[in-house]
Amino acid sequence: MIKKSTKNISIDIILKKFNFIEEGSIIFFHDNHYLLASCMEMQSVINFDDSMDFKLVFNPIMQGDFPTLELKIEFYKNKVKVESISNLLSIDNINEVENICNYFSSNSLPLIVFSKKNNSLKIFELKNQFINELAENLNHFKIDIKDIIKNTNN
Repeated sequence: MIKKSTKNISIDIILKKFNFIEEGSIIFFHDNHYLLASCMEMQSVINFDDSMDFKLVFNPIMQGDFPTLELKIEFYKNKVKVESISNLLSIDNINEVENICNYFSSNSLPLIVFSKKNNSLKIFELKNQFINELAENLNHFKIDIKDIIKNTNN
């Protein structure tokens, strides 16, 4: 389920995170919450609304010699794919692994979609039912999600 979020965040904060990135997504910590932000074309941001359904999948891959986990979220209206967001995290980067583990440790997943061209911003929340899938996928890389969450939340 996707719904509009009651969280407020300044577009200036988001733009700073995407200073050198034209399109893409990142997970970051702000105001005691982990957030997934995706920089998109203006038309893509316009397409987003709370009537959409979504499908989230993890894909453990190797990019050359680098172990990588892809997070892919596909959004649908009336069972027709409208948009998708992908986030790649390097398993070798402990900060990225901690961020995704902590992002998926809450009941709702905050999602920010925005466009740099017209400074438009929409904030949603996705119902989180994916912690076990994340743990299973990280286990392919010999990573225990429980230890990461326990150690970063102390």
